[in-house]
Amino acid sequence: DTASATYQQSGGTATKTGEAIAASEADQSAVWVTDGGSLTLTDVTVTSTGDTSSADDSSFYGLDAAVLADDGSSITMAGGSITTTGTGANGAFASGDGSSVSLTGTTIAATGDAAHGVMATQGGSASLTDVTIDTTGAHAAPIATDRGSGTVTVQGGTFTSSGDGSPGIYSTGAITADGIVVAATGSETAVIEGANSIALTDSSLTTSVEDLRGVMIYQSMSGDAEGTDGTFTMTGGSLASTADTGPLFYVTNATGIITLTDVDVTAGSGVLVQAAADSWGTTGSNGGHAVVTASGETLTGDLVADDISSISLML
Repeated sequence: DTASATYQQSGGTATKTGEAIAASEADQSAVWVTDGGSLTLTDVTVTSTGDTSSADDSSFYGLDAAVLADDGSSITMAGGSITTTGTGANGAFASGDGSSVSLTGTTIAATGDAAHGVMATQGGSASLTDVTIDTTGAHAAPIATDRGSGTVTVQGGTFTSSGDGSPGIYSTGAITADGIVVAATGSETAVIEGANSIALTDSSLTTSVEDLRGVMIYQSMSGDAEGTDGTFTMTGGSLASTADTGPLFYVTNATGIITLTDVDVTAGSGVLVQAAADSWGTTGSNGGHAVVTASGETLTGDLVADDISSISLML
């Protein structure tokens, strides 16, 4: 109810080239397309400095997002940039069945807390090709989905995050990527919540954060994601956690289905997989269950499970 936009389009088809569009008020998007509209942006500069009034509405529906497509609308962006500084000011956002954002060669920088780079929720979808995203706030992943699930497809590009609780990739939906580079210096490289997935091909993921995990699969019980079977699949490329503490893979209050093929794997702590109870779920039944299939790589590290958890390993 509080949403607004500098440029708002309801239905129809439009094109903008070489323009600068800025938003500065709370809950204000720079670009918002709704009611099945279609917008093409070419070499457009988008900026947003306003904060959100609701972190949940920003994460679930795109309130305060710089570029927002909802209600079956589509936004296609070639070149240009998106810069946000406000709390909850996500970069590009697709919310709702049939809604989509498609970015090619675009640069996104988001510095506020809970300000993700690209998000898809409520059945929306995002497509990224050779996009560069950097996030610096807490709880701000460059690539993310949230409540209601979403689909994100990524081809090439570089994605960096430095904030606390800001993994490079956060999935409550289906995220597929080919040839990407992800570096997380404040959190995990990738996190899957609930019965959702991340599938990577010929990509490089790194983290160096002490006492955390390289990849985490869990169920928070927050209602953001249903189910407990999270799937992480990686073919080619490299996956590294160079920290002295924390496992490369961590599964808790969920079943983690992990498949690695021809991946260069590094577990700096010496713990390859840990399955354990943690702070999520019901005490006594919140263990982790890791089902790992590995083919064509050298794995070095321990497998650690507590007494209500399990690890199944197929080499």
